[in-house]
Amino acid sequence: MLSMAQLHVAIAHQASAILLWTLVIRGRFLARHPIPTSIRGHR
Repeated sequence: MLSMAQLHVAIAHQASAILLWTLVIRGRFLARHPIPTSIRGHR
């Protein structure tokens, strides 16, 4: 049986794991497919 404190820690742990996982996947994608930028710049 989970108490409310244990449930809060479990939910926070899962949320931080999902956040970290999405940052890792996004970083790997951007490393493989960088955002195109113009050399001349914008005027």
